[in-house]
Amino acid sequence: MLNPSNPLLVADPAALLRTACERSCVLELHRQENHATTPAARARLLGFSKSGNLLLDRPQIIGRRVPLSSGQTVDAFFQIDDDLYTFSAAVVRMDVPVRLNDEKRVFGAEIEAPSVIKLGQRRAAFRTSLALQDPVPVRLHRTSAEDPHQTPVSAHRFSGVITDGSHTGLGVRIEGAPYTRFALYDHYFLSFTLPGESRETVLLVELRQTREIKSGEAAKLGFLILPWPTQRAADLATQPLQRFLMDVQRRTRRAG
Repeated sequence: MLNPSNPLLVADPAALLRTACERSCVLELHRQENHATTPAARARLLGFSKSGNLLLDRPQIIGRRVPLSSGQTVDAFFQIDDDLYTFSAAVVRMDVPVRLNDEKRVFGAEIEAPSVIKLGQRRAAFRTSLALQDPVPVRLHRTSAEDPHQTPVSAHRFSGVITDGSHTGLGVRIEGAPYTRFALYDHYFLSFTLPGESRETVLLVELRQTREIKSGEAAKLGFLILPWPTQRAADLATQPLQRFLMDVQRRTRRAG
């Protein structure tokens, strides 16, 4: 379904959207101005309005208010089989009554149907895999989102290894703990010492993704690095990490 002259573009966006609606695909909605700080709202594609716009069920962010309103432009992502697609569109209306069948209606949202859809990825920053590197051990413990300094003595503490990273986030593998032990958007202090470094790096992070691996015997977690205690302090703290990841990329290209 891709355009032969540009293999990143979908040749027939309307047909792809119809398929996505028939499958009730999940649509992730990101506000364009703050991808990094606000989690994606999620909603299912339900169909088309009489004016040709896309109808969704009510967008949700677990445990948070959805910061979307009419007129805002969002970047949207959805997946069909193994392919991830993305487009940009304006929010037309929120809290729209959507008719599912002759008997049931729900309140949802209406966004513009895009004329351009392309293959895409959710991450704004390329993640460097550490799969072929010596393991980098990591420790983390949950803390308060309101005041990180008020970490309770009973806070859950975990250890694992870093699986991948960028200047904006880290992937961590935790052995011996099911992914259900972790709640999205919780805050953690995450600490590690990189190869060749003597000083420990400590970052405040927010949990953005959880995934079960090894039939529940381990968890894969995705963390967003937060600007703590200030953005400048976070930038300085992540400089050794950025140098390490760039070195891994160079060595991987040479070996590859």
